[in-house]
Formats: sequence, structure tokens, C-alpha cells
Amino acid sequence: MAIIGIDLDGCIADFTKLAIQRTNKLYNLNLTVEEMREPRIAAYAYELISDKHKAKYEKPEDMYKDICPRGFFYDIEPFEGAIEAVKKIAELHKIIFITKPLDWENCPGEKHRWLKKYFPDMKYEIMLTSSMQVKGLVEVDVFIEDDPRTIKSLEYATGILIRQPWNEDHIDASDGVVIVNSIKEVPEAVEDTLEHIFNW
Repeated sequence: MAIIGIDLDGCIADFTKLAIQRTNKLYNLNLTVEEMREPRIAAYAYELISDKHKAKYEKPEDMYKDICPRGFFYDIEPFEGAIEAVKKIAELHKIIFITKPLDWENCPGEKHRWLKKYFPDMKYEIMLTSSMQVKGLVEVDVFIEDDPRTIKSLEYATGILIRQPWNEDHIDASDGVVIVNSIKEVPEAVEDTLEHIFNW
């Protein structure tokens, strides 16, 4: 049995889809998931919003309090096939969900409730971290992630990067990262990676 770390947003929870819907509505934009070349939607959208909207915020990250109101994280939909893929991995391995909350008021509780909703009978742990860099320090065997910043910061784990529009410009398999096209491919990639690491 190995220890598998799994990021939530962008891997199994479709944060960007709901965040873009909210962003477009709030700021009268027409963003699409496909055009995202930046994992931080606030940083991307901030350059496009009107000066009137910008005046409300000291920095792009402040936009999240409007983009992600109370209840946002609980309402995020899972990616197609994500729940089934994670359950398949959990049949053989220990699962630790590792996530960095955007805020410490609503986000942690909503993420706990989200996991209970979709994995009511599955054993898992959840770890909340203060930064992307800290995520990279968690001691797991394999880390499943969508953000290249975390992948590059991994100290102990072999990374599996799920392709997303915002990481296409940062993908480099020569770094020893396993690259998959969707969460549906992850269970097989986990087993192949573990076989390579431990010669199982």
C-alpha cells in the first residue's frame, strides 16, 4: 500500500468552471476555461476587468472574496470520472487530499463537506496547507496535481500532472513528471508509477 496525495481544485473538483462563471457574471467578461494560461483565475481576470472594478481591490487575490462567496466550494462539481477514479485508487492505497484554502473562514469547512458528500464511505485524510510550496513538502509516494508550481516544488513524491489549459505552457516530462490527459487516466498512471519507483 502506497500513500497517494491528491489535490482537490483542478484535479477532482472543477474549480475553474464555476469560478469563470462567477467571474464573467461579476465583471461582464467572456472568459472560457480553454483560454486560461494561468492557474490563478484572479490574476488572469484582473488584467481584463474595468478600472472601476479594479478600484475595489488592492491586489488581484482580493477578487476571490467576490468570486468565491460562502457556499462556493461546496457547490463545485467534480470532473467527469473523478469520483470513480479516486475510489479505484483508494481500493489499493491510502489517500490524502492535500489542498491550499483560498481563505480560512469558509473554504476549509466547505471542502470537508464536499468530500463527505462525494466520498461518504471512503477512508481518507485531508491536509490543509498554507502555500503551494508547503504542499510540495508533504511526504507521499505519488502526488496528483494540476498546478505546475506544486509539481516543481515536490521534495519527496513523484508527480502526476493532469493536463489543463493553465499548465500546457509549463509541461516538461523530462522533469520526471508523469503527464496524463484526464483524471480518468490517473489510476493506471499511479500503478505504473509505483511499479517504476518500487519495482512492484
